[in-house]
Formats: sequence, structure tokens, C-alpha cells
Amino acid sequence: MLKRFLLFLNLILVISLRGFSQGNLAIDARVLRNDGTHIYLWGEEINYKYDMQAGSIYIQLLNQSPQGERDDFRLGEAWFSLNFYDEKVFVKVGRIPLPFGLNAIYDPHFEVIQPLYQQSLGLRLDEGACVSGSYGSYKYFLSASRGLKKERKEGKTTYILRVERKIPPNPFIKGDFGFSLLSGNLPLVTEEGLSNKYINKTRIGLDFKVPIGRSLLLGEAHIGGDKDINVGGFFLLFEIPWNERTKFILSWRSFNFDLDKKKEVSMGGGGLSWEIDAHNRLSLIYQRDLYNKKDIYTLQWLIKYNFNDIAKLRF
Repeated sequence: MLKRFLLFLNLILVISLRGFSQGNLAIDARVLRNDGTHIYLWGEEINYKYDMQAGSIYIQLLNQSPQGERDDFRLGEAWFSLNFYDEKVFVKVGRIPLPFGLNAIYDPHFEVIQPLYQQSLGLRLDEGACVSGSYGSYKYFLSASRGLKKERKEGKTTYILRVERKIPPNPFIKGDFGFSLLSGNLPLVTEEGLSNKYINKTRIGLDFKVPIGRSLLLGEAHIGGDKDINVGGFFLLFEIPWNERTKFILSWRSFNFDLDKKKEVSMGGGGLSWEIDAHNRLSLIYQRDLYNKKDIYTLQWLIKYNFNDIAKLRF
């Protein structure tokens, strides 16, 4: 881990000193307490985006160790996009987030609290193409992907359709909601965790993003099948600001890996997130794993700098 981090840091310095201004560095350090106390350099990231008149190119390098993802220095997102019809239609090709449910609008890969993609889809990124755009009051995503590297040999394309729009005007709530459909070949996940096996999956998803005063409520629900097994679950995240830099977080996630046999795995909790300054965030999160009957305490220090800021630092 140390050798990879030193290589990572050297790459950061080379890139930043050469004047790339649209890139960013993120470092995620955590103290995790469940069975014991563990200190992790949980993840590091370099990303770079190059904007062109007709689109953009984005590359993300990760060294990250969350559950359900690899722990090594690797490629994260990597795609190029083109826009058409006066930026009403976008085509994105490469290694992209699956546009299903909240995964299309919410990037949780450096968040302590995770939504449903790990339990329901088994992965966040896949290789393929996505067309997105708007039609009237609706926004849409249509993607086709074939898996990462060796998984591509399964020969099964995963198709996703997602449509979102504003909640129609009413006296009660405002915000956005989305509807998603998925059919394809994705990793099998059981109540014990992610497996190496790939199976045919179908999913129907609903998601929403609702501001309540200065607070924000995010949620999604998935239902579908892993071959002949009926599965489903839901996720809720409520962010309540205390002041401009501090907010309370409450969450609940539940997924049933066999609705007929009631193999439900649930986790709930909450905590406090403090934006120390433009580059540093400190979070203290408590979660209760009801399936394994464990209490999990996480102290996270997240550091983010763009390359211009790094180049100005004096070592």
C-alpha cells in the first residue's frame, strides 16, 4: 500500500507542476471501529477533465479499498463525450457509471454511507456507451455495456433506460424523481457479499431528490430478479444543515436478497459532516449493521485539491 501511495504522490506532483489546471486530487483517510480499531488510507484519486467545443474527455485514477471494489491502483472512470443539437443530446463512451437509480445523479465513491448499487447491481462502473438528453420536461439516459475486462466474456450486454423529471407543481414538495429499467449480466451479490459469479438480472428502480427547506432528502427503491429469485430494497439519506459548514446526516439502507425467503440485510445510522475549509472535510458516522449485529464507527478525513492549488504549495 505504501509503495502504491508514493507512486501516486509522485504522479500528482508531476502532473500538477506541468500546469494541468482541470484536474483534482482527493485523499480519503479513515479510522474505522467495529471488531477493533483500524486506521486506513482508504482511497486516493487523481482525475483530469479536458473540455472541448464538441465535448470533453475525463480520466480518473483510483487506489481505493471499499467493500465490493478492488484494492489497488487502477483506472476508475475514463470516457469521452460529444454533444449534438446545441448540447441537447450527449453521447458518452468508455468506462462510465451505470445510469440506474441514484447512480446516475449521485457519486458516492468517497462517501461513508453508500446507496443500493453495491447490493443490487454489484458494481458502479461498466464499459460501454450512454446517450443522454432532454425532451420537453423529461431527461433521459440510455446505456449499453458489456462488463469490465474478463467479465466481458460472459457475452451479455446490460441495457439501462432511465427517465427523470421535475415533480409536478403541488403545494407540498418540489424536486426531481426518476424511473429506471435494467436488464443484463451483472455480478451476483448475496447476503454474505459480492461474488465472482455473473448472472442475469432485471431491475426496476425509482429514485428522488427532494429539498425540504435547507435540508435534502435522497432516496431510491429497486425491485427485480436475480435469475428466478425475487429481490428488492430501498435507501434513504437525509442531510440537515446546522450552519454553512456543518450538517447532520441520517440514513437507512435495506436490501432483501430473496423476498420469498426473507434474506434481508439492513443498515442504518447517521452522523456529522464538517467542511473545515475548501479542501478539507471531517465526518463522524455511526452505522448499525442489523444483519451482522455490529456497530460501526467511522471517522473520515477527506482532502481535495485541484492541480493549480497543488502547484502553489511549497514543500
